[in-house]
Amino acid sequence: MRLLKLLSVVLTVVAVILFIAAIVVPSQMEDRTAPVISMDSDRVEISVSDDNSAILAGVTAQDAEDGDVTASLLVESLSNFVAPGERTATIVAFDADNHITKAARTVHYADYTHPTFSLSKPFSFPTGTKTENIAANLTAQDCLDGNITRRITRTNAEGSSFNPGVPGIYPMTFSVSNSAGDVEKFTASVEIYDATTANLLSISLSQAIIYLPRDSAFNPADYLSALTVDNTIYVRQEDGSLLDSSKLNVVYEGEEAVSQVTEADYYPLDRIQINNPVDPSTPGWYEVSYTITSISGSTRTAYLLVRVED
Repeated sequence: MRLLKLLSVVLTVVAVILFIAAIVVPSQMEDRTAPVISMDSDRVEISVSDDNSAILAGVTAQDAEDGDVTASLLVESLSNFVAPGERTATIVAFDADNHITKAARTVHYADYTHPTFSLSKPFSFPTGTKTENIAANLTAQDCLDGNITRRITRTNAEGSSFNPGVPGIYPMTFSVSNSAGDVEKFTASVEIYDATTANLLSISLSQAIIYLPRDSAFNPADYLSALTVDNTIYVRQEDGSLLDSSKLNVVYEGEEAVSQVTEADYYPLDRIQINNPVDPSTPGWYEVSYTITSISGSTRTAYLLVRVED
């Protein structure tokens, strides 16, 4: 009887030992280590046209159990810009047991440029124009994201209100941002004019927005295209003068051209009031204004937006 009891005790102890071994041993053998990420440099320079694989150049990963797991590397996320043209990439690596390691790397875009705007027509609209149409001619392009026109926002400048039913000049701010958090914005004068008198007095510019390389020469008169003053249309000539459009056709007698143009047929450039705040040495947005006055004393102003580049 005692032998049976002893045997029972022994069997119980053995069962307990085997049970503990079944739990503890696999636990001790389980891979608890995560991969180790190594970089030849904690900063990498790439192009805006590169994909995320370029960020992983010179990066490797090793795991104590699985060995080389460099193939598992991927870019988990990219931060907004932390400095001009620089963001932080979060890189991850994982092993066969899905242990994950993360590391940060600074990414510098060698050829990064800010988002740019294009304006097909000036901010000049007849009374009654719908507010949502004010930015209809404005588009934006970005070197990282491509066309970002859909991200453009428009707000009234601080302290101003907008009434499209009343002629006047209304300052508005236009802004756009890309996926890296770079915001480009400018404030422009939006003109609401009386359509019934617009053909009597007007100014046309060759461009509505220009991007000027820093320290470049700038002459605002170069962007005048045509004027309408007191029912006469003046068109810019190659030498920069503004000539009565009715005098553009040359009259010939035989083989010789007969000049039909006199000094009175040119519009004096000094009659155009040009306000030019542009400083080509200082990057930023500027607005140049051109104002003409009719014999009756009424005025009309056109605006050129200038972005001096960084």
